[in-house]
Amino acid sequence: MEGGDMSKRAAPMAMVAVIFLLAASLARAQELLLTADLPVKPGTTTCTPNQVLRRDYAGNYTIYFDGAAAGIPANVHITAITTLGMGIVIFAVDVPFSAGGNTYLPCDVILYSSGTLSMWQSGTALSLPPNAVIDALAVDQSMYMYYSFDVPVSAGTNVYQPNDVARVSVKTLVPFLSGASDLGLPQGSDIVGFQIAPNGDYLFMFRTPTTIGTTTFLPSQIARKSGGVWDLFWSPGAGVNNVVATFAFPASPGSAPDGGTVPGTPLSISKSGANAHLAWGAACVTDANDYAIYRGALGSWYSHSSVVCTTGGATSADVAYGGGNEYYLVVPINGTLEGSYGTNSSGAQIPPAAAPCRSYYEPGECP
Repeated sequence: MEGGDMSKRAAPMAMVAVIFLLAASLARAQELLLTADLPVKPGTTTCTPNQVLRRDYAGNYTIYFDGAAAGIPANVHITAITTLGMGIVIFAVDVPFSAGGNTYLPCDVILYSSGTLSMWQSGTALSLPPNAVIDALAVDQSMYMYYSFDVPVSAGTNVYQPNDVARVSVKTLVPFLSGASDLGLPQGSDIVGFQIAPNGDYLFMFRTPTTIGTTTFLPSQIARKSGGVWDLFWSPGAGVNNVVATFAFPASPGSAPDGGTVPGTPLSISKSGANAHLAWGAACVTDANDYAIYRGALGSWYSHSSVVCTTGGATSADVAYGGGNEYYLVVPINGTLEGSYGTNSSGAQIPPAAAPCRSYYEPGECP
C-alpha cells in the first residue's frame, strides 16, 4: 500500500473498523454469554437454567436469550451455547422437549433466530445416542461445529470421553482433541465449555476442579490453552460463582461505516478547542455495543495506538490532539472482541494495534 493512498482516506475509511476472563491476576473484565446450573441472581437480574445471561464489560448482567419465552420448559436446562451474532443462538439441552411442533433431543443442536426454534444439527444423523448430552459447543469461523459430552459417548467407530472434543466434518462426527494426549487433562475430567478464540486459543470450562501442571482450574472458571501454555482466563465473581454451567463469546462487533461498502455515516473530524471532535455512525451489527479510538502518525502507517478504549457506546468523542499530522481509527468493540479497524486502499483489513483495547480481534462481516 502506498502511503499517499491511505492518507487520502484516513478520515473516512480508517475508522471502519457475544457467552466469559483473566490472565494471572483475575482482574480483567470481559463480556461473555453464560448459563447457570441453578437459578441465579447476579445484581438485579434473575436467570433460570433455560435462559442465557449476557455479562457486559463492566460486570453487569442482562438476559441475552429467554428460553422460557421461546418455549423451553422450566425443567429443561441449556447445557451448551454459542452464537452467530445478530441475536442468533445455537444451544443444546439436557432432556427432550417439544416446541413449535418439533421434538428436540439432548443429542441435537438447536438454533434460535427471530423468535423461532429450529433444528441446526440432528444428533441421530451423526449416529449419536438420543440421550447423549452435549455439554460444550462451539462453531468456528468456517462454520465447523465442535462438541464435548457429559459421559463417554459412542458414535460410529469412535468413543468420546467427557474430556475430549469432537468435530462435525461432512455430517460426520470425528475426533478433534483428545483430552488425555492432546490436552494433558487428568482422567475423569469433564469439559463443560469450549470455545476457539479468533487467534486460535482454546478456552475451556470444567465440571470439577481440574489440575493441569501446577494450576488447578475450578468449576465456573475459564482456562485458556495458548500454544502449549495454560493459564486462567476468567473467574466469576459474586452472584455467579460456582454456578456457571457453560459459556460462549459474543459475536464479532463488525465494522463502523466507511463511506463505501459499510453503510452509514462515515467518520468526520473537526476542531473542538484543543481537541479533535470525532463523530461516526453506528456499527453494522448489533453485537457491537461500544467503540475504541486509535491514533497514529500520518506517513507511519499502522503506528496506531489506543487513545480511548470506551466511548460508553457513544458515536462521538473529543480527543486531545497528539501533535503533528495524525490519522484516527474508530473500532467497534464488545467486552471481549474488537471488530474491524477499517480497510486500506487495497481493500485489505488494517491490522490491529500492538496493545489492543480488547482481548481478541475479529473483524467479522456486515449483514
